[in-house]
Amino acid sequence: REESLKRMAWQRETANDEKMEMRRLNFEPKRLTDADLKKLTADIKKCTSVIKKLRVFSDSQTASLIKDVKTLRLTKYISEAVPAICEPVLKVADLHGAAMVCSHLHQRYKAFTDPKEGLIPTLLKDFETGEKEVDPAKLRSTLRFLAELYVIGVLHTLEPIMSLLKKLIADDEKTREFANLSLIREFAKVAGIDMLGITARDQTIELIPLSAAAGEGDREIISDADRKALMETLTSYHARVSLRLVNQHKKMKSTEKRNYEQEMMRGDLSEDRRAEFNALE
Repeated sequence: REESLKRMAWQRETANDEKMEMRRLNFEPKRLTDADLKKLTADIKKCTSVIKKLRVFSDSQTASLIKDVKTLRLTKYISEAVPAICEPVLKVADLHGAAMVCSHLHQRYKAFTDPKEGLIPTLLKDFETGEKEVDPAKLRSTLRFLAELYVIGVLHTLEPIMSLLKKLIADDEKTREFANLSLIREFAKVAGIDMLGITARDQTIELIPLSAAAGEGDREIISDADRKALMETLTSYHARVSLRLVNQHKKMKSTEKRNYEQEMMRGDLSEDRRAEFNALE
């Protein structure tokens, strides 16, 4: 087990070096010129294959997709590539690879991260319109992916992440059921070390933050103002959830006591009382 944990820590450190290098390139992308494009292959079959791979992306496809992005002329396929990479429900193991592929596309094609029709607005579209019922697994995946895109420098502002988090929190405030608790908790766990400077209590290994791979002149991963705003949003939500749980527990204990007294006096418990208690569990 110790060797396994050491290997995980090493993989994290290696990934950090790769992320930091990609982050530098993402902030100052060198887009393909007409001369560059003429040197690339415009094979229709291979180009459409890239779109198919993006739609069902998994980490195992990272290397082959990056090779395709570097060798194929994808100018006419970017409008398909954007919704394609937004389609799969990415697992945690897929996030780094997906962000790397997106980095290479972002560095080469300006349209891929167009502020109106590019990657970020397409990722958020289904959640902002409210026209479709949101798949919790897809929402969890999108939050994680946005965090990865942010730390790697494809996403340059915290605004989309904050907007989505605030929407989830507002939805919970309306229902008072806190149905989005697990989603927000997962986000905090994934983004914690690099965006908040914290680690989960159940963390089995000491992870090295991305900032440790930064060199002189590198941009900070997140500004103090943005970190403070994100932390305040999550801390405020945590406080409301805690208060809700405490009040619910008090109500449950009170109901339990009244039910016990009724059983002692009457020998049984009414169906109404039983249903009321079950609803609190």
